[in-house]
Amino acid sequence: MSTLRVDNIKGRTATTVNVPSTETFAVAGNQTVGGNVTVTGTLTVSGGGSFSTSGAVTVGDLTVNGTTTTINSTTLSVDDKNIELGSVASPSDTTAAGGGITLKGATDKTFLWDSTSLNWTPTPGFTVQHTQEPVRAVTVSSAGDFSITYNYNTNTENVFFIQANETGNFTLALTNLPTTLGKAYTFTFIINPASSKTCRPKDITINGGAASDVPIRFAGSTAPTNSSTNGDEDIYTLTVLRRPDTAGWMAFCNFSNGFGS
Repeated sequence: MSTLRVDNIKGRTATTVNVPSTETFAVAGNQTVGGNVTVTGTLTVSGGGSFSTSGAVTVGDLTVNGTTTTINSTTLSVDDKNIELGSVASPSDTTAAGGGITLKGATDKTFLWDSTSLNWTPTPGFTVQHTQEPVRAVTVSSAGDFSITYNYNTNTENVFFIQANETGNFTLALTNLPTTLGKAYTFTFIINPASSKTCRPKDITINGGAASDVPIRFAGSTAPTNSSTNGDEDIYTLTVLRRPDTAGWMAFCNFSNGFGS
C-alpha cells in the first residue's frame, strides 16, 4: 500500500492514537490538529511544511531551526528565571556585540550590548525613580596600614563603611578593572574613627600594578587630616579615571570631615 486516505484517525477507544517511542510519525505536508497535542519525544517540522492546532501543544524539549521564529500571541509567559541570548557554539564578546531586546514602535526601542564600551546601551534612555547601593563594612582592629580589595567582576559594593578602631591608612587594590579608554569608576568611603584615631585612603593599585602608576590627587593638593572626635564621620570619594587620550590612569580624592551631631 502506497497511499492511505482517511477523514479521521482514532484509537480503538475513540480517544488517543499512540505512536510507540521506537517509531516515527511523519507528515510530509501540512498538519492541522483540532484538539491538544502532547509530544513526549521529538516533534520535527521540516521543509516547507507547517503544524497548526486550535488547542494546546505540550512538548518536552523544543528545538526550532531556521532564520526566523514568529510567535503570534498576546502574552508570552516563561517559567524560567534566566533567558539566554546569543547562545552560539563558541560565544565571545564579538558574537555578543549588538545583542539585546528590541521593542517595535514608531521607532525601535532597544536595549543592546556594546562590546566596545562594555556597556548596555538603551535607546531611548532610562527613567530611574529610585537607586540604592550595597555597602561593605570594614573594621580596623589593629594599628597599621591595610588593604581593601575590590574585584570588578564579583564585588558589587562601591560604598564602604569603615569602623576605624585603630589608626591605619589603606590601599584600594582594584582587580579585573577594564582598561577601556575614557572610563571612570567611583568609590565612596565613610570612615567612623575612634577617638584620636585616623584612617584615610593612601594608595591605589590596579590589576596588580604599582601604586606609583595611579598617584592620588587630593583636593587642595594636600592629603586630608581625619577628625579626632569619637563619632564624627569622614567621607572620602575616590574617582579612578582611565584617560581617554592615553593608556594612563588618574585618581582624584574629594573629602569632607567632621560630620557630627
